[in-house]
Amino acid sequence: MQINAKTTLLFLCGLVWLIGCGGQASLKPVVVQDGKATVAEIAQNFEDYHVFFISIHGNTGNTALLFDPRDDGRKLVANSWTPVEDAQALSGYLQMMESRGYTGLFEILGSDNQLFGYLMAARAHIAARQVDDNTMEVYGFRQQNTGP
Repeated sequence: MQINAKTTLLFLCGLVWLIGCGGQASLKPVVVQDGKATVAEIAQNFEDYHVFFISIHGNTGNTALLFDPRDDGRKLVANSWTPVEDAQALSGYLQMMESRGYTGLFEILGSDNQLFGYLMAARAHIAARQVDDNTMEVYGFRQQNTGP
């Protein structure tokens, strides 16, 4: 059986699509009336989460908080983010973000809509990749097209 170039190219494109797109995270806005967590509840239960902070261009640019539930069997890996070690630091970040209107709360979902954690930011624009059923790598903000 002979395999031609078109078949090989089609196979390789499909493989790249499966590897590159199959493990992407999706973000869904949290709707409070759905009985889901709010920022205040998360902050109040600080010890139940691994919390991370990221800022682009210092504290004047895009900032975000990442909340990874400790005991859910899943893990957000956020190597380029700064760990938030105590409730007082979290309170300072929350005050700064709320004063700038960065109050959106989004669920970070993996394949099969598994909840990996929460993102607090002005917009749902992070780069993340699901490594396996229990691990999601979060890199930072995705670049947005701002037009000409």
